[in-house]
Amino acid sequence: MDGRAGAGAMDGSRVLLVTAVDWIASIGSATLLLAFFLVQRGVLSAQSTAYLLLNLVGSAVAALAAWMGKIIPFVVLEVVWSAVAAWGLWTLWQRSRRAEL
Repeated sequence: MDGRAGAGAMDGSRVLLVTAVDWIASIGSATLLLAFFLVQRGVLSAQSTAYLLLNLVGSAVAALAAWMGKIIPFVVLEVVWSAVAAWGLWTLWQRSRRAEL
């Protein structure tokens, strides 16, 4: 038995073992969902620094969890997601620099 959800313990009861990877993945996913929720509610703009930072941090944390769990397709997904968010932040920064000139 591996101690994961659904695995039987010696006494026949079920055991739920939440690993560090589970916690890291949950934090990353929750951050991404928070960003999505705030945009859907109109609290943030999809082009705002806060939204892009939430996406960058959430996807980077989720990528770490996917790497630790050896789930390569999700590593690729989250790394691309992080790159797109970073590119969006870079674009915002460039625009703000041009506006200051």
